Amino acid sequence: MANAGKGVDVHEPANPPSRAVRPALAAPRRLSPVQEAYEAWARHQVDCGVCRNVDAGPCQAMGLLRRRWDALAGAAVRRVADESA
Repeated sequence: MANAGKGVDVHEPANPPSRAVRPALAAPRRLSPVQEAYEAWARHQVDCGVCRNVDAGPCQAMGLLRRRWDALAGAAVRRVADESA
């Protein structure tokens, strides 16, 4: 027997539950348009075989996604600047 003479406590669970604190779950919510555009740009960069190849450069869709993100971000910055002026 592998456990002969080791004094195993049969009342103690073999795999005690973790005492780590679980992170609070955030309520599901929508991203802002700027965040959605960035997510689309970043996801494309990871998923596109052409864009992943550092020697090939970005594809045409990547450029469109980047310009969309830049335009939305620029508009958001201008809107905040106008509201605080």
